[in-house]
Amino acid sequence: MLNSSKQCAQLSGSRSMKADFYTSDESLMVLLDMPGVPQDGVNVTYQDGRLVIEGTGLRGDQGTYRRAFRVSEKYEVNRTIATVDHGVVRLEIPKHADAKAVRIPVNTA
Repeated sequence: MLNSSKQCAQLSGSRSMKADFYTSDESLMVLLDMPGVPQDGVNVTYQDGRLVIEGTGLRGDQGTYRRAFRVSEKYEVNRTIATVDHGVVRLEIPKHADAKAVRIPVNTA
């Protein structure tokens, strides 16, 4: 699922940001640190299986952030919910219904 964010940062001259990943039966959650970047400075795009997150601070001297990931087809990227709170970008990417775990009841014989 992850792709080389180091290469993305080197190519664009931007900084890579710390990212944490959490999965559940329902979704994938990604938390990215982008200190000094307001909501309107964040850009999230998805194309050809790659999710790209970019951010620019209020002042140009704060630099830019860029991170890219490959996302499995079991996720509905077009239903991603993206929020920004105090320099942390949160992406919640739901799983397709058929990719969710199904509990199978166990009966006595």
